[in-house]
Order: sequence, then C-alpha cells, then structure tokens
Amino acid sequence: MTQQQQEQGTRERLLEAAAEVFAEHGYEAATVREICSRAGANVAAVNYHFGGKEMLYASMLKHFMAVCAARHPLDAGTGPESTPEERLYAFVRNLLYRIMGDDEAHGKLVAQETIDPSPAFDDIVHEFMLPVRAAVEDVVKAFLGQDAPEASVRACAAGIVGQAMFYLQNRSILERLYHDLTYDNEGLDRMAESITRFSLGGIAAWRFGGGEA
Repeated sequence: MTQQQQEQGTRERLLEAAAEVFAEHGYEAATVREICSRAGANVAAVNYHFGGKEMLYASMLKHFMAVCAARHPLDAGTGPESTPEERLYAFVRNLLYRIMGDDEAHGKLVAQETIDPSPAFDDIVHEFMLPVRAAVEDVVKAFLGQDAPEASVRACAAGIVGQAMFYLQNRSILERLYHDLTYDNEGLDRMAESITRFSLGGIAAWRFGGGEA
C-alpha cells in the first residue's frame, strides 16, 4: 500500500469515526481524542488531514450529505411519463431515505444541524438544501401550474418537507408513542405513503380553494 493510499484510508476512517462521535455527543462535547481513537489514528491526524475539529466536522457533514444525495436522487423512480402523484411519492420517499435511510448517525447529524446550526450550515444549505427546495417546488408546480403564486407553491413545498423533518427530529418521541412505528426501509416506505396522501389533500385545497398564504 502506498503512502497516498494509507493517508486516504486514515482520512476515510476519521470521517466515519467523526460521524459516530459527533452524532452521539454533539459538536461541543465531541473530542478529537475519541474520534482518533475510534479511527485508530494518531491524535495529530485531525490537524494533519483537516486542520482542526471545526474543519473535520464541516468535511464530515459535507461528505456524508454528498454520499446520501448521490445514493438517493430525489427523482429516482420517475420518468417522463410519471404522473404528478408518482413524482410526489418518489420525492418524499427519496428525501426520507436521504435523511434517515442510511444510518441513524446520519439522521442525528441532520437533526442536530437544523436545530443548532454550525458554521458549516450556510454551505450545507447552498449545496444540498437549495436543490431540495427546487425539486419539491417543481413537483408542486406539476399540480398547481407553472404560473401558480409563489406563496402557494412555498406553502405546499414547506408542508411536504416539513412532514419529513417532523419524523426526523421527533424520532425518539414517536418511537415511544407508537410502538409499531419503525425507521427501517419498510417503515420509511409507510411514512412516504402517509406524507404523500396528506400532502395530496393539502395541495388539492390550494389548487381548488384558491388564495395565497
């Protein structure tokens, strides 16, 4: 193994370990020493590869969000002949898998970041959240029309994404209130169906009721 391969392996282990430790303890309580210990790396490795704890956190967050975005494209499962209803379900399902489907640590990190944003948050919004906004608004316009009032589109889009975030941010409560609620693939599919049905009702109210928020 070359030195470059060894360094790349160390970097990847640090990112994996950082995700676990930051998810378990939060940014402030997480320590570089514990991250390096889990990664099997020297404590100086974080400074060498990332320049410090803050940059490690930002790099880790961007890395895993990029991986999840590539793994779960928001339009996966749809095509030119897909109906608006099919596109809505696909968007919701892929969003749920993107923020919760790969591992619990990733879901915790996303939830933590939305509640207590880090210095990396603005970059995260620009790189990963704005494309989500564009995708969901495009789906909503398939129902309301391309010339629908911006406020109506925003209200529907926020309602759709907000339901997904509700399941993410309130996981510990929901699992205790509803013992049959699961966050495995089958459970996420059921959430997607529920959010889609509820959202269709809301979109219909905007579509046929008229008016703006």
